[in-house]
Amino acid sequence: DFAIGAPGYAGTNNDRIGAGAVYVFYGNAPYDRTSDLGSTGTANLIVLGPSAGNNVGIEFTLADLNNDGTSDLIIGNPGGNGPLNVDADGDGTVDPNGLSNRGEVYVLFGGRVRTSPFDLSRPDRSKSRADLWIVGAETGDRLGSSVAVGDIDGDNSADLILGAIGADGASNARTNC
Repeated sequence: DFAIGAPGYAGTNNDRIGAGAVYVFYGNAPYDRTSDLGSTGTANLIVLGPSAGNNVGIEFTLADLNNDGTSDLIIGNPGGNGPLNVDADGDGTVDPNGLSNRGEVYVLFGGRVRTSPFDLSRPDRSKSRADLWIVGAETGDRLGSSVAVGDIDGDNSADLILGAIGADGASNARTNC
């Protein structure tokens, strides 16, 4: 399998300028030498970014996180605000717009049938449609600014490595470490 990011994608109806997308092509080489991403039917799966300006497709990778023998798609969204209409920061009040640029990471486990295009957004935005949704801790963390996979602990299983370029470190002791 391989994937191509399109961070400037504007949504299926041009209603989410810069939401971004990731085009996934399943294995079974040989591939066509030319694919027009603007044509329908070229990619097996198109994953749509949830909100305008998210630029999904800048950071992503494929790896088998759950050891089932199938590649999983991991997508970073450093511009994501996390869940909407919940108490996102634990201060006892509802945050209708989430926390600005806290960042989000989505994992779509491979081997599952998905309708294409697959929209990461849900109407209420209190949850994601991804199999696993990880959100940054605070405003400006920008979780998902980098995504990688490696075997950090030596157990022969893939470990998820996420960057948060705006995070302030443990107990917020350092600014944008």
